[in-house]
Amino acid sequence: MKRKLLALLLSAAMLLAICLPALCAAAESGTAPDASELYTQLMATESIAEVKAITSGMEESELEASLSALDQEQLNALQAHLDALAQAEYILPQTVVFTEAGPFLPAVNVAKARLLRASRFSAQQEENGLILNKTAEYDATSKSVKIRLEAYTTGTVTTTTTTVPVDIVLVLDQSGSMAFDFNGNSTGTNENRRQYAMKRAVNNFIDAVAKKYSTDADHRMALVTFGSSASTRQGWTYVNADGAT
Repeated sequence: MKRKLLALLLSAAMLLAICLPALCAAAESGTAPDASELYTQLMATESIAEVKAITSGMEESELEASLSALDQEQLNALQAHLDALAQAEYILPQTVVFTEAGPFLPAVNVAKARLLRASRFSAQQEENGLILNKTAEYDATSKSVKIRLEAYTTGTVTTTTTTVPVDIVLVLDQSGSMAFDFNGNSTGTNENRRQYAMKRAVNNFIDAVAKKYSTDADHRMALVTFGSSASTRQGWTYVNADGAT
């Protein structure tokens, strides 16, 4: 345990070369706190930064000598205190929910990653021409993690069209104006009348629907006419060959 505490205190000292005013004065005078004083100071710290400040001016031999002078109960208490300070400064990652974005890597502990100078992981999966890339890179300057998700396809893209059954109602104008031509004039020539053009359009539409009729797309159609009043000209009829006729 003494070696573990020594390594922890030395690493804290190397990470931040600063010291508290009282200890700076002690270091300049060539003196260092004894074991009891050092133990009291370390147990009174409230952050890792304070631990770093206290130990930054001490040599490894001084730390080792001070720890050797402590009893087992003090060592256990100091270890628990330092562990608690380290745990308290961990930053838990925020949870972001992504669905259907491809397979994800196992969760990453950002608290541990922040202690490294650089942390990077990536994964790629290829299945049936679908490429899914995921990368996460830790930025020590901003203390943030940049996550990138990428998905694209390779090979041939196939498009499939499926016809679904529909019900269609045609509402047809049968008022007197349908006997006029498109200029609004009365005419004795049937081919010039609006009614004639409408019938051709309806027949062409029925034929087009009949061509797309199948057991999986059993389209139905009905005809409603209106003039001074409305009436059903043809009820629901399957637009197969017989129905179209």
